[in-house]
Amino acid sequence: MIVNKILEGITNERREKSDYSPIRMSSAGKCQRAIAYQLHGFEGEPLPSRSIMVFRLGDTIEKELKSLIQKYYPDQIEYPEEPCKVIVAGKEIHGHIDGMIKNPKTILEIKSINTMAFKRLGTEVSYDYQCQAVCYMKAHGLTKTLFIFYNKDTSHLQEIEVNYSEDTWNQIVQRFTNVIKSTKDNLPSKEYGPDDKGKLDWHCSYCSFNKTCWPEAKLQFDKNNKPQMIITKEK
Repeated sequence: MIVNKILEGITNERREKSDYSPIRMSSAGKCQRAIAYQLHGFEGEPLPSRSIMVFRLGDTIEKELKSLIQKYYPDQIEYPEEPCKVIVAGKEIHGHIDGMIKNPKTILEIKSINTMAFKRLGTEVSYDYQCQAVCYMKAHGLTKTLFIFYNKDTSHLQEIEVNYSEDTWNQIVQRFTNVIKSTKDNLPSKEYGPDDKGKLDWHCSYCSFNKTCWPEAKLQFDKNNKPQMIITKEK
């Protein structure tokens, strides 16, 4: 009874907040096709309540880490309330950083990820996060971003610094331009697809438009009860 009320509530809450622009800095490295679907009003499937809970957990972890930073590293971080912006193809694109380290001036980003993603970190940040950071650095005229990664499964923490890259910025400009100049009948290419076993990339499994791109895909759950989209090959 209580669980059903929670899941229903968070689903309705997310639906009410779904009117924000899909073209934003946090989307800089995300699938161009998915962003264009949102931009042109395609009807996507609502995210499963489990996925929404995953995102909400990330928000909770970010708030907790900010609280700990304030307690044990006081007065060293600013938390700007105003969004920052860049202009691409004549369009203003906005974003909001997690924090700003005062000395030396550095963007602060806090991310929570699972063990598999944490192991892949090494000393390199994913392309998606790199693009987001480069957008923020471009908007603020800075050259460094410090990521703090939190492993949701083990509570391990890791810091990784990312430097501004003009090459990455040029890629971001092209990616956003592809979306801005797209139409309902001329969409950007799909960026992800099935592997040789028919399993769609995890980006697709968590995407509201997976059925739009891959109508033949079926929802299944792996041994850890995580959702995955499978395209079953005809025999």
